[in-house]
Amino acid sequence: MEARERGVVAIGPLVVERSDPFGLTLHERLVGEPEELTVLPRIHALDGSVAGRSSIADAAVPSWKTGHGHDDVIARDYRAGDALRHVNWRATAHRGELMVRQEQSQDEARALVVLDTRRESYSSTPAFEWAVEYVASLLVHLSDTGVGVSLLETVPAPGGLLDVSRSAREALLDLATVDRRTARGASTAYLPRLAALLATDPAPVYAVLGAASDEELRTLAPLKSRASGASVVLVGDGHRVPPDEVWLSGWRSASASYRDDVAEIWLRTFSRGARV
Repeated sequence: MEARERGVVAIGPLVVERSDPFGLTLHERLVGEPEELTVLPRIHALDGSVAGRSSIADAAVPSWKTGHGHDDVIARDYRAGDALRHVNWRATAHRGELMVRQEQSQDEARALVVLDTRRESYSSTPAFEWAVEYVASLLVHLSDTGVGVSLLETVPAPGGLLDVSRSAREALLDLATVDRRTARGASTAYLPRLAALLATDPAPVYAVLGAASDEELRTLAPLKSRASGASVVLVGDGHRVPPDEVWLSGWRSASASYRDDVAEIWLRTFSRGARV
């Protein structure tokens, strides 16, 4: 069975057919119950190593974070078998569901991946699906090179936060069902959150945006000074050159359409510092 679209699909139950030796009768029986199968986005192989904040000794890291043995504490969903002493009660009260503490060493390489989930940012479903596939491929590539990830959506799911620190596997499962959403309030609300994340952790940023305005990109540009590296892919119907401020700030950029090869666009942003 080959799924053509990502998402959650039902498979089963199994149909067992039995016949007599002479083929005169046929009996069918259903075995088991329907099961849900999560179909991940299509993954494209990417070449080249990626940069992560590999050490708290990085010169861009504030001096107050260079103490040995310091860990970040992030919250994740409770899983069967987690000790109750690890429950993060503040996060539990905020989310309305049981959350536990997960300590993350400052020495762990990390990266911030931004996915534009604003409905108005994409002119077509294929354009959005291309963006999802690009991010999914990048998550796998980051994981394969030992880099952790924080996935930031420009518009969170209802009741969700703008960013969730998680493993690449958890992020991929979220991408299996991610959809375009209508922004409530400011459609650029992710920018202050991205700035806050970089203020405490100058990780590299990989942004995949749709029809972001020049004003939005100019606001995004200065955040490069807080990141150890930055690239942005603008997904649309044709070639687009971002404002000069983006390039001059040190961002690597590329424009793409759903017809473009994911691996080729990645190489453009990976191997070049100019606008393409």
